[in-house]
Amino acid sequence: MRKAIALAAIAVVVCTQAEAQQRNDPVLKIINASRSRAIHGVHATVPSVNSFGQNLLGNYVSIPAGSYVFVTIPTRGTCIVDLMAWGNDGQKTERYNVNVCGAMEWTLYDR
Repeated sequence: MRKAIALAAIAVVVCTQAEAQQRNDPVLKIINASRSRAIHGVHATVPSVNSFGQNLLGNYVSIPAGSYVFVTIPTRGTCIVDLMAWGNDGQKTERYNVNVCGAMEWTLYDR
């Protein structure tokens, strides 16, 4: 049930920064600063929901090492979200209570 709430509360699509700015949606630039690990999943949810929803990059999108993507986050009334990303090595990185209103970056590094 919590997943359904998370999916209804936030949807993220991969697009260009210009497209996102035209719609006035918050833009999150996800930078993969890893030397070897690809990012295969990015998830976002509102803090009141205890689980992350579906992979927001989709089944066919990943962020190769040394690359980045822009995602837009329709805020649906809130600017604060929790983020989680996971790599091809299975390692997860989480960041909580992120204000996504306005431009920001999230850089993921090797551990």
